[in-house]
Amino acid sequence: MTIDTKRESFIYEGLGFPIRLINVPMRKIFGEWAMDINFNSLQKNVLNLLARKPMPLSGGELRFIMGCLEMSTREFASIFDVTHVAVLKWLKEDVKMNTNTEICLRLYLLDYLRITDKEFRKLYVKIRAYNFTNFEDGSNPMEIDIEKTAC
Repeated sequence: MTIDTKRESFIYEGLGFPIRLINVPMRKIFGEWAMDINFNSLQKNVLNLLARKPMPLSGGELRFIMGCLEMSTREFASIFDVTHVAVLKWLKEDVKMNTNTEICLRLYLLDYLRITDKEFRKLYVKIRAYNFTNFEDGSNPMEIDIEKTAC
């Protein structure tokens, strides 16, 4: 027997970093509440938001991106022409990714998500204008309204 409801808002940390999910359909199965969403669609939406995020990426977010792209640290380092050690430091958050690499990664993500050329150009201008070095550590989780996505 299942019971359905909707959860207005909660913090989900199952991707390695916090995300505030809003309007989440829930289903009670065998006495436990579980999200009733398409996790592949959720991951695609998160990748899209990370590509557009106006703050530097965290180590957890970078780990999530590498997992979605099915890249090892060595493959990632090779694609972005950095050292394997640099990637490990970014993952541990010992050092922040330099601005040029961050921009290249975000553009790589947008290409991976196959956005339109017009949107790509618009986002390129926007992302290029970000100064990732002047941001404090963002402690607020990003938000995803499940009702407005294809989850």
